[in-house]
Amino acid sequence: MARVWVSSLETQMVVLSGKTSFTNKVFNFKWAELDALIKGFWLVQLLNIDKVIFETDCASVANCFKHHKEDITILGHCIKEARKMLDFFVLDDVKW
Repeated sequence: MARVWVSSLETQMVVLSGKTSFTNKVFNFKWAELDALIKGFWLVQLLNIDKVIFETDCASVANCFKHHKEDITILGHCIKEARKMLDFFVLDDVKW
């Protein structure tokens, strides 16, 4: 199970999104955390919140978002694409 915390900076509202799903794919923990983080992006966009802090349990995924490291792996490419979703927000941060 991967979780993502979403904290609104405007309303002090905290939303916890937890998801457990079964798939025929083999995921490692980084992929599961990235998937939960992307679902958090979608949730916040749906709620029309533009100032948020996203928290994840995976330091390596959070660091890739924060430091914009170039990563030539498939996971790195997916993180780069997911980072584009952050353009929707006025103020955002990804922490672990």
